[in-house]
Amino acid sequence: MTIDEFMRDIAPKMCPGWVAMSQRGVWWYYPDEPLINTAIGHWHKTGIKFPSLLSGFDIAPVDDWTQSLRKVGCNV
Repeated sequence: MTIDEFMRDIAPKMCPGWVAMSQRGVWWYYPDEPLINTAIGHWHKTGIKFPSLLSGFDIAPVDDWTQSLRKVGCNV
C-alpha cells in the first residue's frame, strides 16, 4: 500500500503518534514526535520506538525518507 492509502485507511485508527521511514526503507512508529538524523539515516527519539508495530503492513517506500514523517492516530 502507498503511504497515502495507509494514512487514509489505517492511520486514523492507530494510537496517537508518528510514523516515519528510515533511509533503509523501514517504517517505524513513535509515540512522540522524533527528530531527523541524516548522519545515521533515520529518525531519532530517545526512548520508545516500535518498528514491529508496522510490520503487518506492507507500506511502500517513499521517494525521500527525510519527508516521510506523518502524524497518526485519532487526532489526525
